[in-house]
Amino acid sequence: MADSFEKLCVEGLKAVGKTLSQMNLYKVGHPAVAATLNQSHDLLSQVLAQTDGQLIFSFDQDKLIANGRVVGAVAQLPNAVGQFFARFRVGTLAFKKGLPAEELTALCEMAAMRAEQAKALDTAAFLTDRNVGHI
Repeated sequence: MADSFEKLCVEGLKAVGKTLSQMNLYKVGHPAVAATLNQSHDLLSQVLAQTDGQLIFSFDQDKLIANGRVVGAVAQLPNAVGQFFARFRVGTLAFKKGLPAEELTALCEMAAMRAEQAKALDTAAFLTDRNVGHI
């Protein structure tokens, strides 16, 4: 039986959070980072397959919202996810069907930047320079 949309959403963001935590310790080419990136990509791709082509995450107080539905609690996610939303002043995070693994890697690299690097970063320019079109 296929996993539910809600569960896959939570598991997908958990995997992204785990990837961000790994990237604070290791570089992108490290096996631990590669494994969590692959898991994140696989889970997000499974969720995207259940949508009309777009998956939009946001927080509403302590709730995790995906495509307008409450899918879980923010407390279920690793701290790195909430820190990403806060550090980059992100209100929503959207993924589009066909998300290449390289684009997810670019997002995770950006999210794993040190605070002083992140402050000076033009996030739109960073993602554009990395040819990110599905996030």
